[in-house]
Amino acid sequence: MRTISLKRQAIEVDAPRDLVFEVVASAGKKIRDVDGGKVVEFETRWRHRSIKTVEEVRLDPPREIRYRWLEGPIQHVDERIVFSPEGPGKTKMTYTGHIGSGRGFIGWVRSYMFVRPVFDRLVREHLKEGKRTAERRADRSRVHPGPARQR
Repeated sequence: MRTISLKRQAIEVDAPRDLVFEVVASAGKKIRDVDGGKVVEFETRWRHRSIKTVEEVRLDPPREIRYRWLEGPIQHVDERIVFSPEGPGKTKMTYTGHIGSGRGFIGWVRSYMFVRPVFDRLVREHLKEGKRTAERRADRSRVHPGPARQR
C-alpha cells in the first residue's frame, strides 16, 4: 500500500511542555492498556457526522505521542505529535502523519484530493483545541504556570 504524507503542522502554546503533553495525552476514551501504551476511542465531528476511530496510542512523556489507527474510516493512519520547549512556559507542538492511499490510481487520487485536505483541517482544529485547553489550564495552575504567571 502506498502512503500519502499529511501536512506538517506546528503551533506554539503559552503553557509548559509537561502540561501541554498532559492535556493532549488525556484526549479520548481509554478502552484498555497495552504493552507500552493504551487503546483509545476518539470521536470527531465533521459535517454533522460523528467519525469514530480506535487507536493505539504510544506515550513518551513529555516528548511525543504516536497514534496508529486500529479501526476507522481510513485503512491506514500513523500520526505523531512532538512537544518541544520553546522558552519559559512555552511549548511547540509539531504534528506529522501519513495515510494509506487506498487501492489503485483512483484510490490514490481520492485520498490525495479529498481525504488529505479534510484530515489536515481536522488536525489543525484539534491542535488549536489542545492549545486553548492547555493555555486555560496554565492560567489557573500553580504546578504548571504559563508565561504570564512565571513573571
